[in-house]
Amino acid sequence: MLISSLSPCSVTSDRSASLGMLRCCLGIALFSSAAHVFAEPWKTATGFSDDFANVPITVEPLRENIYFIHASGGNMVLAVGEDGALLVDNEFAELNERLQETISKLSPKPLRYVFNTHWHWDHTGMNEALAATGAVILAHDQSRERMLTPQHHQFFDRTSPPVARAALPVITFPRAMSLHLNGESIQFLYTSDAHTDGDAIAWFPKSNVVHLGDLYISELYPIIDVNSGGDVNGYAPALDAVLAVIDDDTRVVPGHGRVASRADLQIYRNMIVTTRDRVAALMDDGLLLEAVLLARPTREFDQAWASDRVGPDDWVTMVFNSLTRTRQAGAVRSSP
Repeated sequence: MLISSLSPCSVTSDRSASLGMLRCCLGIALFSSAAHVFAEPWKTATGFSDDFANVPITVEPLRENIYFIHASGGNMVLAVGEDGALLVDNEFAELNERLQETISKLSPKPLRYVFNTHWHWDHTGMNEALAATGAVILAHDQSRERMLTPQHHQFFDRTSPPVARAALPVITFPRAMSLHLNGESIQFLYTSDAHTDGDAIAWFPKSNVVHLGDLYISELYPIIDVNSGGDVNGYAPALDAVLAVIDDDTRVVPGHGRVASRADLQIYRNMIVTTRDRVAALMDDGLLLEAVLLARPTREFDQAWASDRVGPDDWVTMVFNSLTRTRQAGAVRSSP
């Protein structure tokens, strides 16, 4: 549900907004459909296709011997060299044959390692096939745990079964791990739960390239997988940790969307924190979800970030649900 007009009431999302005005608008929304008929024509989210035989495969050099690759699903980074190749994330299983052919053209040496930034199927779908070639699968501890049991993704209303044993990461870590390959000490880092509870980044300090997985979605509102332990409060510490070590020349690879810069990542971080703070303030004033949506706490961000994949209402609802879960958990811990 997308909301762009709330006539005849005018609502702001600041804490000074009148609760009476919000309740007025809420009453109109409950008793008339007029408040919801003016949906913006949000942009179309690209990057997903089920035409697996024909979807174009994009290859972009990021640095010498490091490539960005994308067909359908999560963005990939391929690092090649004399020691062999490392692939960060992979895509749907149906793309395996075409993507392995692409990888073999870029790397004369075998693919030795595959790193999963998190467990989602559009970033791990080729795990089993790549492991069959001899590649070692790496991930955060919690990503492996998620792959071991059925997982329900609320936003997509999809339940994923446990993955095949051969698709599981065989080397995992709780906070950080280093891989010394092709003259580079590649850092795999976990800071906080955000998109899921197993988010990890791949940082190539020598090459000045970072892959953030779905901690960062370029030019689209992100998805918080609350059922997988995602937490809106975890985005700022995770993104701040990355922003502290990268610079203006860093190639920043998001989980989806175009390769970006440090400045792009800072804008994204600020959008998330502003949304979270506004929604939290409205919740502090006693507003329930419908009234929070009517306050339009993302109004100045929607043109840049909203899409047919994640609209403003979708994003605000995820933030609201994440904050609700955190507050409920805090209340339980503080109860006698």
